[in-house]
Formats: sequence, C-alpha cells, structure tokens
Amino acid sequence: MQQWYAFMLGGETVLSMVEQPQSLRTTMLVTILITLVCAILVTSSVTLLKPRQLAWLAIEQNRAIIAAAGLSNESSSLSAGEVVERMSVLSASLLEVNRLEVTVGPQALVFDFFTGIDAGGEVYVIPPGLDVAGLGKRPTHAPVYALYAGGKLQRLILPFYGPGMWSRISGYIALESDLNTVASIVFYQHGETPGIGDQIEQPEWRNHWVGKKVRDAAGRLRLGQGAKGGDSDYRLYQLDAISGATVTSESVIAIVSYWLGEDGYGPYLAQLQEAPL
Repeated sequence: MQQWYAFMLGGETVLSMVEQPQSLRTTMLVTILITLVCAILVTSSVTLLKPRQLAWLAIEQNRAIIAAAGLSNESSSLSAGEVVERMSVLSASLLEVNRLEVTVGPQALVFDFFTGIDAGGEVYVIPPGLDVAGLGKRPTHAPVYALYAGGKLQRLILPFYGPGMWSRISGYIALESDLNTVASIVFYQHGETPGIGDQIEQPEWRNHWVGKKVRDAAGRLRLGQGAKGGDSDYRLYQLDAISGATVTSESVIAIVSYWLGEDGYGPYLAQLQEAPL
C-alpha cells in the first residue's frame, strides 16, 4: 500500500510516495478484531447477567421492606431464602394513588416503583403548587405492604423517593396501626456524599423519626414541622436536620412530607382510618 507524505527541503514542500509497512496494516486489523471480540463479550455478559442482577436488586429491596416492617435486624445478614420467607409474612397490594383503587396480589411484588414510571409508561405530573419535594412527576401506582398479627394491622409500609442534594433518595416509611405514628424509616438507595449526606442512614437520625406524628388532631399534615402559634406539642412532629448534612436531611423530610401529603398517600391513609384494613 502506497501513501503520500509531505516534508520540507530547502524551504520547499516536497511530496514523496512511501510504501506503508505491511506490519502496520496487520496491527490495525488485529486491533479492530480484538475490539470487536471485546464488545461482543461485554454485551453477552451484560445480557446473561441481567436476570441475576435484577434478582439481586429485588432481594436488596425486600431487605429494606422487611427492615421497615420490623421483621429483621438491619445489622444482621439474612440469606436470600430468609428474606423471601419473611416477605411472605406481609400482605402486598398495588395502590392507584389518585383514584384510591387497590389491587391485592403479586402485582405489587414485581412493580418497579423506583423508576418513577409505571410499567405501561404512565406517569402523574405533579402540580407545581403541590410539588414540595421537587419530584416533577411520579408513577400513578405504588406498592404498599401491611403487617398483621392476630388479624389486626400492626404496620403499614409505604415506599417513597425524591431528589436529594446529589442523587435520588429512595426508601420505605412504616406507620403504626393508627396510621399516624411513624414506626420506622429505612433507606433503600441513594448517592449522597459519603461521610456527610449519607448520615441519613445512621440509626441516631432514623430513630429520631420513630414515634413522630404525621398529622395533628385537626388532620393537618405536621410531620417535620416545628412550633406553630406557640403550640406546646410541636415536638410530636418536629424533625431536626443533621448538622453538616442539612440539605440532604431536609430533602428527606420534604420527600416524605410530599408522599404522606394530600397529593400522595394522604387520602389513602384517611380512607383506611375510616375503614381499617
């Protein structure tokens, strides 16, 4: 193979035809072949491993659910079989959030809530005046989980997600049988700053939520709010931000407040309080 090269000689440009070495063509061919083989191997690996990755994510998600339900010690390591066994104790249903339609069955267990889009691509655009957490839009459905003992409701576990400082924060909040008292809050995924924003996962801050009331006697959403009009019971609702991680912790409070509010689970919880599960 011949190729023209240009160089300077005595101030003038000189063109010269030079034979391209056979080794260069061979090297280029080998490089292209190696690249193609690697691309095929990577694509095949991703395809083959995807079901296993999805199964692993499902188990990790279930770990968070049973932790919120109080069915596991978060510091303990349960096998996949043990996680599935404890999940079977819970009653799962799929809630159409706006229409308050509930479907009991396996649909809830396979519904991908945290993508923010329904399986059929359906989303609900949140009115700006109600979007206190800055979600923009959310799925129209949400999986909910109930824990019973002796035929009576013990805990209701609800998923939530929303924007933190640097990432989407997702998790589960559990309410006591009165559907107005926080039993626990567990985080499933986030990408907040290590050593700063990830302090939301620390037991000290999460335990701060336990026992807080969602609404006051008049039915007004109060969770996360401080004193109003000099009321003496504001500590029933107040949640303090984490020093050094104020933005992330306040984002969590805003996210949970949205989901438990009138544009989220609020009407569903009110309906359940009138006609308990």
